[in-house]
Amino acid sequence: MKNYGNIADIRQEYTKSGLRENELPDDPLLLFSQWLQEAIDAKVDEPTAVTVGTVSPEGKPSTRTVLLKGLHDGKFVFYTNYEGRKGKQLAQNPYIS
Repeated sequence: MKNYGNIADIRQEYTKSGLRENELPDDPLLLFSQWLQEAIDAKVDEPTAVTVGTVSPEGKPSTRTVLLKGLHDGKFVFYTNYEGRKGKQLAQNPYIS
């Protein structure tokens, strides 16, 4: 087995800017749109990649990465295969994270 050293010491500093409650917009999607634009401007790899979490009928959580395709009426839009696991779980329980 490969020795990675102390993986707890492997990290990146994420303090380029802060997030202060008194500076937050009333609409969280405005903040999301700003962050998305910053990621696009910074040429981040796959800036539209988001993690979607669903739950099986047995209550088992499942997450996967999808590509965000837009915002419409305050909702995130992504495409999925309705016949796949994610699509079936969404049909049974439309609440996702």
